[in-house]
Amino acid sequence: MHLVGEHEEEVFGLFVQHIMEEATRATNRKEYQKVCQIIRQLIEANGSAHAEKLIQ
Repeated sequence: MHLVGEHEEEVFGLFVQHIMEEATRATNRKEYQKVCQIIRQLIEANGSAHAEKLIQ
């Protein structure tokens, strides 16, 4: 995650946007698991505060 340091807010914004789009389209267990996987990637990129907001 080299871009996170230089462009942190932009990267986290893209993560959030992508997660919201995927969650909107999710209609089955496999698709929800994909959403959870992306949220875990966000947390690994030091975006746990953003992830927490999404989860709530």
